[in-house]
Formats: sequence, structure tokens, C-alpha cells
Amino acid sequence: MAKNELEIIIDENGDVHVDIKGMKGKKCVAIAEMIQKVIGEMKSQKHKPEYYETDVHIDTQIDSEEKH
Repeated sequence: MAKNELEIIIDENGDVHVDIKGMKGKKCVAIAEMIQKVIGEMKSQKHKPEYYETDVHIDTQIDSEEKH
């Protein structure tokens, strides 16, 4: 399982930079919206390649029957 990480940097001008790491797909949008509620309106937003990926979950089921 991938590790999710949130990096928040406040630069010398007071601008806030947020980097959401380890999340694939659009799950990071909910995190970004939560952060926006705390710090205020975002000036810009960039999507990393992971945004366009999807999490893949493979469920397997093996049925076994005893044969005599």
C-alpha cells in the first residue's frame, strides 16, 4: 500500500504551497478542498501525473469443491 503524505510550505512571501503525495486519482481533490477551507482561496492548482492514474483493486475468489 502506498504511503500518503501531505507537505505544506509557507514561503517568505507568506504564500502557501501544498503537495499531496502518494494519492492516485481524484481522491486528492477532497483533501485540497479541505485545506482551502482552512487557508483560503487557492491562487493556482497543478495536477501531478498520479491525478490521472486510477487505484487498481483486484478481488479474487477461489471456490474449491472436493471431488471424489
